[in-house]
Amino acid sequence: MGEVKYFRLFFRTAAFGTIPRFSGAMARGMFFKALDAYDSHLAKDVHDQEGILDYSLTQFGKVHFPSSSGNDLLNRMRTAFGAPMRRRSKDSGLQEGEIVYMDVATCNDSLSSVIPKVFSGNWRAEYDGLVLEPLQLVPFDITRLGGVKLGNPVAIRFQTPVSFSTGSSFFVWPDPKYIFPNLVSIWNVWYPDNAIDEESTVKYMHDHVSLHYAKGSIITVHTGKDQVHKGWVGLVKLGADSADAAEIMFHLLKLGFLTGVGRGRSAGLGRFDFDRVFLRKTMVHML
Repeated sequence: MGEVKYFRLFFRTAAFGTIPRFSGAMARGMFFKALDAYDSHLAKDVHDQEGILDYSLTQFGKVHFPSSSGNDLLNRMRTAFGAPMRRRSKDSGLQEGEIVYMDVATCNDSLSSVIPKVFSGNWRAEYDGLVLEPLQLVPFDITRLGGVKLGNPVAIRFQTPVSFSTGSSFFVWPDPKYIFPNLVSIWNVWYPDNAIDEESTVKYMHDHVSLHYAKGSIITVHTGKDQVHKGWVGLVKLGADSADAAEIMFHLLKLGFLTGVGRGRSAGLGRFDFDRVFLRKTMVHML
C-alpha cells in the first residue's frame, strides 16, 4: 500500500439527466467504466477485492455556486468545497451544462497514479440516462486534515446509510462498538506502516468512548439493479472520557471522513460529515 490520496472529480452534464436520490451506485458504475476503458486489468483487480477495500467513493453531489463567486469556473468550484454533500429526499434533475462532483480516496498507488490520466481523457460517462463529461480533477492535501481541531463530544452526521456486519449478524445502529472496530481495520489496511493493535485498541475504545446522542432514522436505498441497502442516517454525538481516548477517536474519525465507514464504502455508503465549521476549514485548506 502507498500514500493515501484524495481526489475530487468534477463533471459537466452533456444533456438533461437525473441524479437519483442515492447516486453512489451510479457514481461507482461510471468510475469503473472509465477505469476499465483505460486499464481493464487494474479495473478488475480493484473491483474484485475482498475484505477491507483500498479505495472508497462518494455519491454525486450537485455544485451550487454562490452568487459572489464570480465567473471564473475554477474559482467558483473552489468556493463550493465548504458545502457538505447533503442527503437528498428525492431525485434531482440536471440541465445541460450543470456541474456535479464525486470524491475518490485510495491508498492504492496504481489507482492513484492512473486516476489523473483517466480523468484527463476525452470521453463521456453514460449511465442510466445520465451523460457526464470530465471537467476538472482537484487533489486534496489531506495532511492538513490532521491539524483540524474537533470537539469532545464530536458530532457527525451520516448523509448516506451506515450499517455493519459481523459474520452472519447485521447492525444498523451507529454505536461506537460497531464504528471503531471497522475504522481500526480500515486504518491498518490504509496505514500499514503505522498499524495499531486491533484487539487492544478496539477494547480501549469500547471502554472509553460512548454514544452521547443520536437522532435519525433507518432508510432503504437502491445500490444497483434489484439491489437494496438498509442503513441508518442522521446525527450522532460520540464522546470520550479521557484525552487519550479522544485523540484516538479523532484520528479514526478523520480517516472515516475520507473513507466512509461500514458496509458499501465503494458505493458511497457510510459517509458522514462533521459540523459546517470543520468542513469549511477542511475543504478549503486541503487544496
